[in-house]
Amino acid sequence: MTKRIAMHFTRAEFTCNCGCGFDTIDTATLGIVEAVREHFGSPVTVTSG
Repeated sequence: MTKRIAMHFTRAEFTCNCGCGFDTIDTATLGIVEAVREHFGSPVTVTSG
């Protein structure tokens, strides 16, 4: 089961793609991306971090 960390996001969505296992996101950033997602009413693709 994937752990939901916000209404629209799971921890797995913030896992590093290199395979190192890093999956940490601070609460302020999570709040911002959740607000952006809510504003547009649909998923938003981030292409650079």
